[in-house]
Amino acid sequence: MRGIIFDFDGTIADTNRDIAEATNLLRKQLGLREKSIEEITSYIGDGVAKLMERSIPEYEGDPEELRKMFLEIYEKNPVRYTRLYPGVRSTLSELKNRNYELAILTNKPENLASKILNYFGLSHMFTLIVGEDTLPVRKPDPATVKFILDSLDISAENCAMVGDGLNDIKVAKNSGILSILVTYGYGNVEELKKLGPDYVIDDFKELLNIFPPLALD
Repeated sequence: MRGIIFDFDGTIADTNRDIAEATNLLRKQLGLREKSIEEITSYIGDGVAKLMERSIPEYEGDPEELRKMFLEIYEKNPVRYTRLYPGVRSTLSELKNRNYELAILTNKPENLASKILNYFGLSHMFTLIVGEDTLPVRKPDPATVKFILDSLDISAENCAMVGDGLNDIKVAKNSGILSILVTYGYGNVEELKKLGPDYVIDDFKELLNIFPPLALD
């Protein structure tokens, strides 16, 4: 069996505007001015706590309380502006037809990733969804990939990680699996290329050139 692990934000779905809207709503509640979508987007990728730490550095209260306040806002409207990237639906379907096991590894809370996948009718594509709160650790800790490999009974040499961020390339390198960088997401592409991903693709559909059909045993 062979598997492909996908990041979520900036790889499967363009979620930054909904995240930015929720962040700015919280900033307004706290009496703070709004930040630009671009600035907030640059803070995405390391989980909600880090997003809040970077987006609302003025907050002097309990960081966990701030995280909860953000999630309460974001969970109400996570798909107002969120869209799948071009070619995602058809490519995932074809990869399933080619007999690959698919999983999600994201630093977004698991329930939110699942909620958005359900909205787009994609949940059935993925055997496993691992979020920032699924395990005691998160990307780029290799234990996250090991959990997926063990759960799907797949070896490291038969697996790949697809993502747009630093943590995606790092977790792949840390775990001995193939690393595939997508250039259309939120990461600094030129900086990420310096990490030496195995593949760099500009379009999600290019994955079909990397993963040929597999014969079932």
